Amino acid sequence: MTNGDTTNQPDELAIRRPIDPAVEARCFNEIMRLRIEMMERENNLKEALRAEFRAAIQQNKTELQAQIQQSTNELLAQIQQNNTDLRAAIEQNRNNLQTRIDDNNTALEDRLHQNNTDLRAAVQQGSSNYTAVASLVVTVIAFMAAGVIDV
Repeated sequence: MTNGDTTNQPDELAIRRPIDPAVEARCFNEIMRLRIEMMERENNLKEALRAEFRAAIQQNKTELQAQIQQSTNELLAQIQQNNTDLRAAIEQNRNNLQTRIDDNNTALEDRLHQNNTDLRAAVQQGSSNYTAVASLVVTVIAFMAAGVIDV
C-alpha cells in the first residue's frame, strides 16, 4: 500500500450487497412521488405569486387612473378659472379702451368745434392773418379725412 499501490484495497462495488428489487421499486416510487409533490408545490407557489402580482398591478393601475382623473379635474378647473379671469381682464380692457376712445373723440370734437368757431370768427372779422386761417382749414380737412366729422 505504499507508493500509491491500491491493489490490496477492497473494492467498494464488490462490498455492496444486492438490493431487493421490491425495496428499490418502493424507493424509486417514493422519490418520484416526492418530486411530483415538489413540482406541484412549486407550481402552486408560482401561480400564487402570479396572482399576487396581477392583483398588485391592478391595484396600481386603479390608483394611477384615480390620480390621472384627479389631475385632469384639477387642470380643467384651473383652465376654467384662467378663462374666467382672462375674460374679465379682456372686458375691463375693452371698457377702458372704449372710455379712452370716447374721451379722445370728445376732445377732438371740442377742438374741432373751437377751430371751426375760430375760423368763422376770423372770416367774419376779415382778418388778414391768412396763416391762422389756412391752419384751421387744414385741421378741418384732416379731421374730415380721418372720419371724425361728416360734412
